[in-house]
Amino acid sequence: MPVVRQRQDTTKKNAATRASTPIENLHELVAIHLVRTDQRYTAGRQAVIELLASFGRPMSISDISGAIPDVPRSSAYRHLSDLERAGVVRRIATSDEFARFELAEDLTHHHHHLLCSLCGKVIDVTPVPPLNVR
Repeated sequence: MPVVRQRQDTTKKNAATRASTPIENLHELVAIHLVRTDQRYTAGRQAVIELLASFGRPMSISDISGAIPDVPRSSAYRHLSDLERAGVVRRIATSDEFARFELAEDLTHHHHHLLCSLCGKVIDVTPVPPLNVR
């Protein structure tokens, strides 16, 4: 009997661990930021946040509206504006006429950007810790 009981406890523990994934934690943080600016965390905003979290580099509004066809471009732009005002999304100005958007660093990690002056592509670069010199 004790083995069965231990197995049940482990199952409950694993279920509790699965309920708290990184994307769920991200959604909780974004919801808190939005409440502070009297905004709701709608399904469209959740879709934008999930896309930005999964894409791996800053995205243009064209990238975003192409990846989420259920959210009209005008709505995506309003979502980005509201999320930026709440401190959840960061706008990156580039050399071309299109801004790029990414999650704010306090929701992800510190990084820099490389910008191609020919095509306008922006990629994230995470700095390595300085080497210890003896």
